[in-house]
Formats: sequence, structure tokens, C-alpha cells
Amino acid sequence: MRNRIVLLTICLLFMTIITGCSGGNTGSGEFSNGEVSFTYPADWKEIKYKKDADMAQYIEAFVGAPMKMGDFQPNANLTVHSFPPRKTPDIHELIRAAEEAFTVNGSSMGIENYRRIDFEVLNIGEVEAGLLTSEYTVSKSNTRMKTMQLVVPLEDKAYNLTATCSSSQWDEYEEVFTEIIQSFSII
Repeated sequence: MRNRIVLLTICLLFMTIITGCSGGNTGSGEFSNGEVSFTYPADWKEIKYKKDADMAQYIEAFVGAPMKMGDFQPNANLTVHSFPPRKTPDIHELIRAAEEAFTVNGSSMGIENYRRIDFEVLNIGEVEAGLLTSEYTVSKSNTRMKTMQLVVPLEDKAYNLTATCSSSQWDEYEEVFTEIIQSFSII
């Protein structure tokens, strides 16, 4: 079970550093799969994720801000990871696994210098969720990244809504990311 958590967390974290894909306009600024929903700015575009077929199976939604040439594309993605019925780890186990992926396996994912900025437990309806804010360096480009990640364990799955940008973009996008995270709801 622990290996599965770590593997799924590695996949999720890998997803947060991938960007630069082209996409089409969603026009709606809202995502819903019948179980959860969230909103995002209307000028953000859907990103068609194609880089890793294994990772693509976990992606429910992937949207990005309008890109400026040469900049990292601030983005939000929603992934879902399934577990055996009633075996979903609690929020503290999921967060611990996420941080272990950065600290123990980060170098194999091209990540270094991980640092937790903040963690808080939130209630979304009757579900105990967690909001993790952290930063790390992408080794290949030496780019410092910041991420805000909402982790929501449900009965047989965990949803991860992750918003990521470069540290130099954080002041511009932190409020937008907060609004995206706060809009997340269980239907």
C-alpha cells in the first residue's frame, strides 16, 4: 500500500512540473466530473497533456494561464488516484507521501531543494482535506517553483488539485490560485 501511495504521489508531483503544452479554449472556466468541481479564470485554456501516457490516466483536468513567451505557464491540474474501497490513506499520510516523493525521490524527477512553506487541514463539507504550499527547484532549468496543492481523500480515491508557477510569478498568481482552491467542491 505504501509503495502505491509513493508511486501515485510521484506521478502527481511529476505532473506539477510539466507544462508548455498547447491547448484549446475551454470558454467556461469551470470543471466538473459529476463528483467534484472547481472554477478557474475564463481566459485560462485547457492543456492537452500527452507527454506521459501513464500519467495521463490520472489527469481529470489541466488548465493554464495565458502564456508570455519564455515564461513558465502557470497552471492548475486535477488528478485522481484510486484505492481499494475504504483504504484511502488519511490526509496526513497523503501529505507525508507527497513530501517524501520530493525529498527522497526528487532527484530522479529532476527536483531538488524542496521546502514546505505551509500546511493546513481544511474541511470540505464533511471531508478532512489538506492544503500544502511548497517550493522546489527544477534541476534542468534551475527554476525555482512554488505550488499550492489541495489533497482531498474520499472513500476510495484521493483528488489532488495542484496550482503551480515559477517563484518569480507567485505574487501575480497566489490570489488566483487561492480562488481556484477555494472553489473546489464535492458534488
